[in-house]
Amino acid sequence: MKATGEFSKSFVSEHLLGAEVDNAMETNDEDDVKWASSALYVGGGDTVSQFLGIFLDIQLIHRRQSPQ
Repeated sequence: MKATGEFSKSFVSEHLLGAEVDNAMETNDEDDVKWASSALYVGGGDTVSQFLGIFLDIQLIHRRQSPQ
């Protein structure tokens, strides 16, 4: 796969491109972006798993009884 330089807009790309324009990216800033993006990713995953667990619990509690 050949890199074309095209990418989707994201949290990380916005911060890295903004720093390139300002010529202000330092090593600590790059680490901050890495940690912040990983926290967003993990937070989103936790929310989805909790939602699915609760949804399944509700479905099991309120399942329909088949007509006899």
